[in-house]
Amino acid sequence: MFRRLTILLICSLLASCRQEQAVPSIRVFLVADGRERTFAYNQPVTVDEFLRDPIVGVELDELDRVEPSPFTQITDGLRVTVVRVREETECVQSEVPYRQRTIPNEALAAGEQQVSQAGKNGLLETCFRIIYSDGIESERI
Repeated sequence: MFRRLTILLICSLLASCRQEQAVPSIRVFLVADGRERTFAYNQPVTVDEFLRDPIVGVELDELDRVEPSPFTQITDGLRVTVVRVREETECVQSEVPYRQRTIPNEALAAGEQQVSQAGKNGLLETCFRIIYSDGIESERI
């Protein structure tokens, strides 16, 4: 009996000494797809892990940019911004007029001209790589 009482007393002392550690709530502000949302997170993770969480629901495409870096650990009050990036190629054609060249020929009389090869206009194609950030053109190369 004394043994059981001693064990119960030790267990209750250990239970009362053990303090529940409150896990601090980490507020993270997410700006993506034209809206801002706030999340309360209870564990320190990287920005990449945060974005991959199904609750957050953000899928990144290959060209999308994330600020801060995906390897940054989230902290309370951190603002994570996802910029959706897409590329397009646009080509513009313009006509290039042919040039007339005069080549002296001793077989012709002075002031006389002869067409040896008829010219025709050429076509110049200029292509641009256009980068859009969140739907707005940000760069044209």
